[in-house]
Amino acid sequence: MKTVLLSIIGQPRTYDITTIFLIKNLIEPNKDRYNFKIIFNTQLDDIYYNKDDFENSLKNIFLEYSLNIQYFETTYNNTVHGIIKFLNRINNVCISESHNSYDFYIFLRTDTIIKKLINLDNFNINDFSIISDDLVYRNGEFLKRDFDIMYIAGRSPLYTFLYPFTIVFKERYQLDSIEIFKDTNFEYIYKYYDTLKNRDLTDTEINNINTKFDVDGAFESGIWKALHILLINNYGLYRYNAAVKVVKYLPW
Repeated sequence: MKTVLLSIIGQPRTYDITTIFLIKNLIEPNKDRYNFKIIFNTQLDDIYYNKDDFENSLKNIFLEYSLNIQYFETTYNNTVHGIIKFLNRINNVCISESHNSYDFYIFLRTDTIIKKLINLDNFNINDFSIISDDLVYRNGEFLKRDFDIMYIAGRSPLYTFLYPFTIVFKERYQLDSIEIFKDTNFEYIYKYYDTLKNRDLTDTEINNINTKFDVDGAFESGIWKALHILLINNYGLYRYNAAVKVVKYLPW
């Protein structure tokens, strides 16, 4: 049986609604072939739930599954873009699970409803897959969508993409306190990215990215470089649109 690290990330706010769809459309259809370890990585505020009530509720929801609850304290203010908070918490989970290896790594926000059945057999461990909503409302941005909603990836493409992608936003917001997970198996990627920091990608390299991934946009050079690293390591980048819906936008 294959293994999956499934991490739900963010404030608990709407978990009692979204976990219903998570179990129905992701866990239940795949549990006969995939063994799920679930990590709920959250920042618990009293304005939402009492801690004991919250933990007991989660344990009842995921009664059949291995569940670990992590509490994450932010060190930045609310002006920081949500993507860096999402990436920071992913790094936090990866650090805590660095001693384990899984076939698939799935990260999604707590306020995400999975609208369609997701069959993990349709995903490849050599791809980094972004599950997005059905709204096109960020023209000129990466994928023209809010792309910090849900990721599915194998270990290698996850760590290949995670390091440079996090560096992009860490440097943008000058967040020295953000700890970035490094896997020693991918040291060559970190070294290669350091060489890219001192130069722009060539037109040929950018055209190759567009040909392979179809991600034409006006986003910053650091994201192009993260995509370039995926490409040269023969990993895929895929988008599954309209598969999820964010049910509520609230402060992180």
